[in-house]
Amino acid sequence: MKLESVDQKIEQVDDKILEWHDSNNKKFNVFRERINDYQKFIEEDKLAKDYHHETRLQELKNLEGKI
Repeated sequence: MKLESVDQKIEQVDDKILEWHDSNNKKFNVFRERINDYQKFIEEDKLAKDYHHETRLQELKNLEGKI
């Protein structure tokens, strides 16, 4: 009887650990997706700023050439 009780408790603890693990994996995946979204946004923003900067430099060079 006591061995069955210990086995049941071990199984309950094991189930709780698996649930905790699954829950944390889901939270981590959401967190990872948000970080990836932020990284994508930052990269796109950087590219847009670089393009804007290069466009302005070219405009300045064109103006200097006219002077």
